[in-house]
Amino acid sequence: RINVEYVCALGAKEFSADALKAASEYAKLGADKLQEKIPEAIEAGKDFAGKAVGVGEEYGKIALEEGEKLASKAFAEDGYFVLIIENFDVVLVKWDEKYPYGDNQDQFKKFAENAANTKQLLLVEVPVTDYGDKENEDLAKRFNVEKADFPAYKLFLKGKSKPIDHTGDRTEVGLKQFLTQHTNLWFGLPGTLEQMDLLARQFFDLLSSTDDTHDQEKKTLFEKAKEQMKAMTNKNDQRSGESYVKIMEKMLEQGPEFLKREARRVQNLLKGKITTEKKEELNYRQNILLSFKSLKDAVIDPIVDKVSDIKESVVDTANDIKDKIKPEL
Repeated sequence: RINVEYVCALGAKEFSADALKAASEYAKLGADKLQEKIPEAIEAGKDFAGKAVGVGEEYGKIALEEGEKLASKAFAEDGYFVLIIENFDVVLVKWDEKYPYGDNQDQFKKFAENAANTKQLLLVEVPVTDYGDKENEDLAKRFNVEKADFPAYKLFLKGKSKPIDHTGDRTEVGLKQFLTQHTNLWFGLPGTLEQMDLLARQFFDLLSSTDDTHDQEKKTLFEKAKEQMKAMTNKNDQRSGESYVKIMEKMLEQGPEFLKREARRVQNLLKGKITTEKKEELNYRQNILLSFKSLKDAVIDPIVDKVSDIKESVVDTANDIKDKIKPEL
């Protein structure tokens, strides 16, 4: 008697084996085909992604350009510029071409990187074009900025109606000197020392005061400066410290007017033929002289200041003549 169940079981087992073998072959074939298609899929994906990025960049560029135009227009016409300069203590504005390049721009970038963390200082760049929408052209005219002046720098101080024009070197050091001269910001000019700069400004304020009760405070600050100088171990710092002390000593003898006379003397020497070492020494001294300033001094009435300059020039000329004829007497 045939065992039907046994025969069915054998048939099922053979069928299962055949099915498994076929499935394995089809799986291998599918894997091989998939493997062949993967590089094609990757390339297609790359191509699609590249096109998507290209389109994105194109639209992004258009959006950026339009955004810049709108921002520039709002900046100039809607009073944002005035709002900015009225609400920050110190604002340095740079007028220039829309896409500046070259040595002047490189120097500005160095200065901006160094000044990025300076508190109370805001740097503003105003791109000006004389084509197309003529971006910020009206703003440039309002502040008497010509294309020939680019890059033109103007310093806006809170509470002052008119900006101060930068007429010095358009270099990193030149911009630092400009801001040091007209603000209380500290940038660490070559040859200067932060702790001595603090004493220098305090000393200048006391010496500029008409109150005689500050005499003892002046002497105390002078002695403190000498002590700090003596405590310096670095030779370069010691040389700088000596300059601070000597300037203070002269100011005690001749008053704050000594600063302008000495600054004029140093500038005249720098114009002459001098060695590289002497030039460096004089540049350091010029930077240290700028440390003996305060914001109060920076906002002196320009007319009064000009009269003072003329008066001091006459005194200097008289002293020069006296020095020349002295040997003959």
